[in-house]
Amino acid sequence: MSEVRYEQQGAIVQITIDRSAQLNAINEGVRKRLYEAFERFEADESACAAILTGSGGNAFCAGMDLMEAAQNALGVPPRWFLPIIGDSLTVTKPTIAAVNGVA
Repeated sequence: MSEVRYEQQGAIVQITIDRSAQLNAINEGVRKRLYEAFERFEADESACAAILTGSGGNAFCAGMDLMEAAQNALGVPPRWFLPIIGDSLTVTKPTIAAVNGVA
């Protein structure tokens, strides 16, 4: 099972962080797949807008996966660590977040 789902209906893409048991905390797999999903969205001429959301109803995203960070002795993450639109990721199409639960 992928930690990020990419679903397209017509011109709309929904990108879902799918780790609800961990409150959608961002681990290495999520980071990688978010980059891949947004690059796919940007390259797809049939996709006009994207919605980023989290699975389950308890949390949109709890932030960095602290268990993974502790295991890897991660201090301050490098700038490219997270896919941030307009910083480490270029997305020229409209993108919104459907924030559900805590963020």
